[in-house]
Amino acid sequence: EVTPDIYEIFKKSSWWNAYHCSVSDRLASVRPYFCMQ
Repeated sequence: EVTPDIYEIFKKSSWWNAYHCSVSDRLASVRPYFCMQ
């Protein structure tokens, strides 16, 4: 479970660009939380 605050931290990480997120930035901003695998 990932909250928007954690999502923002992840996006600043060096590995983020190599990670394919199935949730778009727009969708992540409107949902309170989502799961990452």
